[in-house]
Amino acid sequence: MMRIAKFNSWKTKSMPEETPVLDFKAEFGEEEFKRISYGLIPKEMEDKWFIYLQNNILYFHRSWTGYCIFKIVFTRSGGGIVQLKRLL
Repeated sequence: MMRIAKFNSWKTKSMPEETPVLDFKAEFGEEEFKRISYGLIPKEMEDKWFIYLQNNILYFHRSWTGYCIFKIVFTRSGGGIVQLKRLL
């Protein structure tokens, strides 16, 4: 059974204040989004990312340093589709 990643599952540091917004959009079905929402808790040194979902934002932190590198903002639309709204 997969453990769902939460903010406090790993050490984290904030993203720098000035970050570019990347122009990228995608859509996911409910099942895909469910798998994405589990995130990733590193298990060994080769696992370079700690990823968790909080308030429809998917956070990507480097596992060794804890620094936040990416944020992905999701929105829900009709018909069970989850849209990637913004990539920070």
